[in-house]
Amino acid sequence: MKFSSLRFLVIPLAAVLLAPMTAVATTIDFSTLGAGDTGSSTYVDPGTGLTVTGLAKDDATWDPANLYVRNQTNDHGFGICNPTEAPCPGPSGGGDINELDNNGAQELIRLTLPGGYEWVSVQLSSLDENDGGSPEFGQLWADLNGDPSSFNTLLWQFEGNDMDVEPSFLIPGSAATAPYLFFQPFDWKTDRNTNNDFLVYGVTIRQTRVPEPVTIGVLGIGLVALRLPRRKR
Repeated sequence: MKFSSLRFLVIPLAAVLLAPMTAVATTIDFSTLGAGDTGSSTYVDPGTGLTVTGLAKDDATWDPANLYVRNQTNDHGFGICNPTEAPCPGPSGGGDINELDNNGAQELIRLTLPGGYEWVSVQLSSLDENDGGSPEFGQLWADLNGDPSSFNTLLWQFEGNDMDVEPSFLIPGSAATAPYLFFQPFDWKTDRNTNNDFLVYGVTIRQTRVPEPVTIGVLGIGLVALRLPRRKR
């Protein structure tokens, strides 16, 4: 093939390879990770590297709290086993002590964003109205340093609703690359004092694909070819 002809192949190829890459979204459903006490305060998703951490406050110190998995109707995802409370019950009963609550010691679940990804949405579960009583409340925060004693940006204040106990929330673009998200059971309505309980059902994150090394190499060879002199007829 003549080099002059090669030019007409390389230029369109370069345009295709340098065009914006499509973003691939991954949804991680925490309710599928077993049942009951995981025996660990940390879970790392093997496919993306996303990290989930359970935390509970003992006096002035935030300590690890084992993650607890639920997978029942309207009760899906991660809660925590607070070491300052009674042992967590089995997955089929014994109350909601295994959910993320604000009864006694403070509790949190922290999500850590893996490199090369951005937040898309999160989903909660078991966020209801306490059998017709005071609704359960909570907050979702975006944070820059992962410190459980202080958060940066409040994204969402959520309230229990028996008609939608597993709500989803889209993460705004301003917080899409925040390194951390915190889920906090919290009585943000000052006239309430309920034992809020909810679970972190799952999260969707998105990775922007970049050209593979082989693709970059092919493009480089093509660009070098453009600089070569034409072959004389």
